[in-house]
Amino acid sequence: METSGKQKTWWVGIAILLIAVIAVALIYWFKNKSAFYFSYNNSNIIRQNIERKMHLAAPLMPSQQSIQSQGYVKPMHIEEGIKIPFIQTKEMQDRLKEIAMNKHNAVESVEAMSRLIMIGDYPEFRKILNEDLTVTTWQISLNAAKGLAMAGDYSGFNTVQDVLKNGEWSAKIEAANTMGLFGDKGRAVLKNLVNDPDRWIRLGAEAGLARLGDKQAKEALVKGLSNFDTAVQVYCAKALAETGDERAKGYFEKLFASSDPYIKAEGAKYLYLLGDKQAKMYLVTMLEDVDPYWQNYAIFALTQKIDLQK
Repeated sequence: METSGKQKTWWVGIAILLIAVIAVALIYWFKNKSAFYFSYNNSNIIRQNIERKMHLAAPLMPSQQSIQSQGYVKPMHIEEGIKIPFIQTKEMQDRLKEIAMNKHNAVESVEAMSRLIMIGDYPEFRKILNEDLTVTTWQISLNAAKGLAMAGDYSGFNTVQDVLKNGEWSAKIEAANTMGLFGDKGRAVLKNLVNDPDRWIRLGAEAGLARLGDKQAKEALVKGLSNFDTAVQVYCAKALAETGDERAKGYFEKLFASSDPYIKAEGAKYLYLLGDKQAKMYLVTMLEDVDPYWQNYAIFALTQKIDLQK
């Protein structure tokens, strides 16, 4: 009996020791995990990565190596663009064709082709965009679907719908926004997405509905301008500006007043959509830059929406 009691005590001691070791290991693991996710620097890094994926952060400065590999481009002088939509000028269309044929930057190439089919008969570019609908890289396939839709071609609807179902998180947000270009077909999908449990998917759906003129969605975006989360603020401001809603103007005026050229350019891009003449002239001046980064930025900013360029 005595021996049995000692064995029992021994096993209880081992069990307590194992529990203590496991507890210490768990505490150490949780402490390190918490330090990573909740420290100021690391939470900022995580946030920046998310925002950059969603195109919410200011664009990164191109590396010197990138600039050297691209070389420099001839300055553009488009005086006619001050009176008529820039995309209707020969100089702008010629430059967009050059960008469209540049296979070293697939995203910009798709963007340029999308701009051109919005204003003219470019069957070769339309064909390429239709082929790009099946590309697995969502930035390419979604941009192709978006460009085609803006030109009145809804052949990318299934692509956008597939990204909504199977794409990565940031792709789904962009796809929800893009659905607003597909008329009643898109509206039917978005009506369900506004109740999605994910806040960002809901924002994407509201942005899409706002494109379709939905007043309730627009009011939700306006409310987002005063959200405590700065990422929500910038997303709502951009979505409103893309529909021509001047209630977003104050947000971009602050950006345009920045001394940082990248932040200032973002402000100019969206203020231009809202009819700001000073922002327009700032972008026109950027066309004269020999750095391809700035010139291309201005080209895409000035041709983003044809109906708001008059």
